[in-house]
Amino acid sequence: MKRKFVTLAVFSWLLVLAGGVAAGEWSENEFLYKPAVGARGVTEKTTFDTGLNRVDSHLGKYKTLGDPRYTTLSEALQTIGNSPVTLTIPAGTVAVTGNLTVPANVTLHFLQGGVLNVSSGVTLTLNGPLVAGPYQIFSGTGTVVLGGPVTEVYPQWWGAKGDGVNDDTPAIQAALNQGGGRTVKFPKPAVAYKLTTEVCPVSHSRLIGEYSTIHQSTPRTMIFAIPDNRSNIEIAYFRFTGTGVYTSGPNSGRCAVHSDRGEEGSGVNDHFSIHHNIFDGSLSTGGIGGTFRKGHIYQNHITITNGEHGIYLAGNSSDVTIENNVIIGPGIPEATASGIKFTAATNLVIRGNILEGWRHSNINAGGGAPSDIVIQSNILKSTLAGAGGSGIHLTYGQRFLIMDNDIRNSAGCGLLSKIPQVTIKHNLIRNSGGDGIFIDGRSGADVRNTVIDGNLLDGNNSGISLNTAQDGIIVTNNYCTGSVSGYGITFSNTTTVNGFVGYNTIYGGSDPLTLSSNLPTMGNITASGTVSTLARKTVTATLSGPYEIRQNQGNVFLLNPNGAHRNVNPVGNFSPGTELTVVNTAGSTYNLVFDSSGLNITVAPGKTGMFVFDGNAWKKVFVSS
Repeated sequence: MKRKFVTLAVFSWLLVLAGGVAAGEWSENEFLYKPAVGARGVTEKTTFDTGLNRVDSHLGKYKTLGDPRYTTLSEALQTIGNSPVTLTIPAGTVAVTGNLTVPANVTLHFLQGGVLNVSSGVTLTLNGPLVAGPYQIFSGTGTVVLGGPVTEVYPQWWGAKGDGVNDDTPAIQAALNQGGGRTVKFPKPAVAYKLTTEVCPVSHSRLIGEYSTIHQSTPRTMIFAIPDNRSNIEIAYFRFTGTGVYTSGPNSGRCAVHSDRGEEGSGVNDHFSIHHNIFDGSLSTGGIGGTFRKGHIYQNHITITNGEHGIYLAGNSSDVTIENNVIIGPGIPEATASGIKFTAATNLVIRGNILEGWRHSNINAGGGAPSDIVIQSNILKSTLAGAGGSGIHLTYGQRFLIMDNDIRNSAGCGLLSKIPQVTIKHNLIRNSGGDGIFIDGRSGADVRNTVIDGNLLDGNNSGISLNTAQDGIIVTNNYCTGSVSGYGITFSNTTTVNGFVGYNTIYGGSDPLTLSSNLPTMGNITASGTVSTLARKTVTATLSGPYEIRQNQGNVFLLNPNGAHRNVNPVGNFSPGTELTVVNTAGSTYNLVFDSSGLNITVAPGKTGMFVFDGNAWKKVFVSS
């Protein structure tokens, strides 16, 4: 028995020497091989070495600046060569004293506190990826060029503090310089990014905040000043603040965000988007201004207390949509201040905005020859007295569509137009200190081909007034009510009008319908409550009769002849009980002859004759003596 036991023991030991033990296993990530207890032999060693080689290869892709053979950035790059490596920059400042290019195969990973100090006159070019949070990674007065696949940059990389005390202008400008094709992100600062002068974006850049405050500490100075002929710029989610008070004169028209750096019409910047920004009332500039093309300004909240305009598009602007902004101008001292002003612009859409409290006007076509403009679905409230105070003021241009706007409490006119080819339709105009709609053809202004259709005018001093109007005036389907002291619809100083006034409804006003030319009228209704007050038509003394009432319900013709005899011919389908009042405003007695009814009356100066239609003919009710 003893001999048999010894034989078995020797056989077992030989198995161990031959490596016949249980196999080892790989670690979870298969970098290290974990041999079994007692493992031996070539196979096990080869497997174990394979794991070590994997670890070494992986660690070789990650180097730290300061390690042996990586003591300086230049030495590290020489050591790395063409291998794909992530080079970690640990906390501390590393001097870059000569021009240096980091190749595309090297990723720089900055730990917080790790800074590359680039000496004056030196350029550091990074062609590879860059990994860093919003903390400082560059210093010095040299130049950093990001040439690699970096998609986002931060002003903090160049030392921006955002504490409202330190000047962040150089850091922000350095970040903007690298913005081409990238997003320049402005994390919400502890207080504010402080500027002492303007900063300038480059083309193809997105400037995105987190409703981050940028404070301009120099009065009457722009914040983002976009140089001439730059394109594809987005500015969003900022809060702009400033200091100082408004003063007229040089730089008075500048804005916090300004294209062509404030030189009106000097350049065109296209394909831009400015949205979701807050322009604070502390600014001593306007909000958004300059020359833009093919852009979108939307959902900004603009309050201007010490500047001139909320949004100002200068000459040569085109194809711009301004929509869904809130633009407030409380107490603006400048007489020319407007919520939205444009000059010599084309193809603009101004839609869905809320404007309030501007001294000159809420929307102002104020220079040059703007054309093809749509002003639609805006709420325009409470302009200020003293410099026009119109809801919409059109002094220059042609081919405008004014549609579906709500215009309230204007100190002056709700809408004033001195331009041709304007369509004004479906607007609600209320409580204007002047006319609800005033078409002003005086002083040679061309107001031809104006269409006023389907508007509701309520509580204005007068409803619709046309002074020195010209050919092509159409006034139809309007509802004028509650005129405080003036006319419902009136034409004055107008003798040659080729147009039509029809199907309007007029309640209130001292003279509901007054026309100073032989303009065709039809289907107008005038009343006060349920009682007809009869519209009036004024005919100039130079025109001869007969004068006709054509199918107007409850019309009064106010005749102003200078001869001794005029005919009044009521023509149309009149209901029994329809009344007609004729007032003699001439300086002498004259006869009125109703040709169709055989009535012949004498009316003294200042006296009135009243007549009623009995279903067949007109009958005299009375003539004042």
